[in-house]
Amino acid sequence: MTRTGSDQRTTELSRAPDSSAALGIEPAFSLLVVRDGVASTYPLPARGRVLIGRARQAEIRIDHPSVSREHAALHVGESLAIEDLGSANGTRVRRSALSAGAPVAIAADEVIDLGEVLIVVQHRRLEQKLRRASAPVFFELRVEEECARLGASSSSPSASASGEFALARLDVQGALDAAAVQLLLVGSLGPRDLVSSPSPGLFELLLLDTEGDAGEARLERAREVLESRGVRVSTRVACAPRDGASLQALLGRPSLRPVPARVSSAPSDFVVVDEAMRRVCRLLERVADSGLSVLLVGEEGVGKERCAEFVHRCSPRAGHELMRVDCAALSETQLESELFGYERGAFPGAVSDEPGLLESAHGANVFLDDVGDMPLATQVTLARALQTKQVLRLGSRTPRPLDVRVISATDQNLQERITAGLFQVDLYDQLSGIAVLVPPLRERPLDVAPLAQHFLMRAHKLWRPLQTLSPETLLWLQEHDWPGNVRELENLIERAAIACDGEVLEPRHLGLEPLSPAHEQERRSLQR
Repeated sequence: MTRTGSDQRTTELSRAPDSSAALGIEPAFSLLVVRDGVASTYPLPARGRVLIGRARQAEIRIDHPSVSREHAALHVGESLAIEDLGSANGTRVRRSALSAGAPVAIAADEVIDLGEVLIVVQHRRLEQKLRRASAPVFFELRVEEECARLGASSSSPSASASGEFALARLDVQGALDAAAVQLLLVGSLGPRDLVSSPSPGLFELLLLDTEGDAGEARLERAREVLESRGVRVSTRVACAPRDGASLQALLGRPSLRPVPARVSSAPSDFVVVDEAMRRVCRLLERVADSGLSVLLVGEEGVGKERCAEFVHRCSPRAGHELMRVDCAALSETQLESELFGYERGAFPGAVSDEPGLLESAHGANVFLDDVGDMPLATQVTLARALQTKQVLRLGSRTPRPLDVRVISATDQNLQERITAGLFQVDLYDQLSGIAVLVPPLRERPLDVAPLAQHFLMRAHKLWRPLQTLSPETLLWLQEHDWPGNVRELENLIERAAIACDGEVLEPRHLGLEPLSPAHEQERRSLQR
């Protein structure tokens, strides 16, 4: 692997002492560490506990400011597990922060975050696979070689058939450095595919054996992996021999065409079809880059949290985790402790210093759900913190710098609550850099069927056999007013999937009110 950019550097391969080698045991795994654009590989023992951190006694020492002295322990044996040791910046697996002292099972080749450092426990085969991250010159030679092989197979009946291949370009934007992006790409592609980076933010992929739509499907999978890490990706692809049979033809602008994508950087379960909701998404995407605070207003269950995730994924802060708090689920004391943190002795039970969510989310986005239910006293403190860009822990006199972007949501009319003296106008000004109304499901009818299909497919993946919605059932769904919005639809489909013992969901499984006479006539026409 090479570090991309004008000052390309060769991958650093640091070798740590390997106790298993001294015992004559060939280790099955090694640890790949990516920090500040440099990748290092460390052999792992066949079994045992491996300390990772900045301390001198760590078996794998990572000298990085985001890594604690004793950050995590890797447990190697018949299975793999990672354990956070109370680190300052946390350990994340599958984008979830680990609790200290609780080992979590991991899979080989799974990316783990230690602060701002990425680590991967890899089989020896992945270590060899990573060497397929090629320098640009070698990459071009390989493309020319594949073009020549393809030409030979097409011109000579006796030549062995060689599969089609695709050439793709990815423009990436996000907080991950080039080495981390390259790692994620290599891990998501096929064993023979190549990755190169001719310039910062630009990656080229050689995808081999791509008959039919296999190349675009593989490219979409790679894009999903990057987007799941908060990286914004635009892709272009050309397929040989359909779009050309030479390097020049494939790299030319006419043949490299954009690849259709879901709605921008939306989460994979964010289904948007109706134009009313697409307008909201286009607005949120524009706002995401601005840094303005966003206030999402809408009925309960319309998908405001999904919209907040969409803003987060499209924003420059997408490289950080979206920090969340439900303002209606906590008491006033609990909410203040959660948001602002506290010093030891600030109240009975405060036995240690604890940073609050706002302080921990430095440089990230914060989502405040049900912000209209926040107690007045907490509103005053939060408004002051956002205005001064400083946060004060409970029991402390020393303010700490605050750098967060707030996305909030409410199903209440905050202007009415301000008039009634239940909401602080200063806080409203801080939260409503732009206020966006999320329409109820009854005003976006074209979303009903795709959402229903999505929830049914999710139920199938989790625990049910494959089921479909009958045309009559879709009519029943379109007729309903959905007072509970998307959440009601989701719960209804999950219950219906349980009630249905066949392959098709019929109206009787839904338990909705009978259809109107007009829809009953339409139903009969469908049966003819």
